[in-house]
Amino acid sequence: MARKLPWFQFFAADWRTDAKLSLCTPATRGVWIDLICAMHELDRSGELRGTTEQLARIARCSAVEMKAALTDLQATEAADVTERNGVVTVTNRRMKSEFDGRKSNASRQKRCRTSQSRNRHAKSNGDVAQESQSQQSNTDRGRPPKPPSGGLSFSAEDRKLAEWMFVLVVKIQPQAKNPNFDKWANTIRLMREQDKRTLTEIRELFDLSNKDDFWKANIRSPEKLRSKWDDLDARRSTGRLGNSKPQKSGKDSANYTTDSKDTDGTF
Repeated sequence: MARKLPWFQFFAADWRTDAKLSLCTPATRGVWIDLICAMHELDRSGELRGTTEQLARIARCSAVEMKAALTDLQATEAADVTERNGVVTVTNRRMKSEFDGRKSNASRQKRCRTSQSRNRHAKSNGDVAQESQSQQSNTDRGRPPKPPSGGLSFSAEDRKLAEWMFVLVVKIQPQAKNPNFDKWANTIRLMREQDKRTLTEIRELFDLSNKDDFWKANIRSPEKLRSKWDDLDARRSTGRLGNSKPQKSGKDSANYTTDSKDTDGTF
């Protein structure tokens, strides 16, 4: 609802020089200014509706005088006057235009505020999600490996070696995607239990393969290392694997430490 004002702008020059209004009788002009004041007092919409008798009471005149004024306003087109089923609608075009402009502006401002509110809400949700993801990531860094799933089985040392292998892979291929570390760790366990390789042996051969100009592009997972083990081991024994001599147990360029006293390799 429009805020009620005790006054409104009255353009005296427009009132006196309006050609259509000048054609009206003085009595009509008197009735018309009372109707304009009533429009302002009600809702400033620029329209009044009612029977001739009701409008006469609003304009403080007789029904006969009101009927004559409405006929005069309609004939001179000083105002818009329509009648339907005994109900008369009289409209001040300037006030109606200003009312429609205020209504359109209010609707536009409401849409703008709604849009801004939605954007702030979406940004807030995005910040919360990002913060939650960051907190989850930070939590995961200090969390022990998740229990194996999908029928896979491995130890914490197997998992740790798998993660170390991926560090070497990323140095060669920075765009490499995170592998299934559980699957990698399970393969390392199979190499220990079925192939009788120690964690130290697995680590050293993978490290040496990643220093070879040819094999570093082919040995990028425990599965590949396992399938090519005999080939790689044979080349290592003849000094044809890697660009440097194999390192002794307990030393590692990637700071992946082992205990040479433990034949299974303690990480």
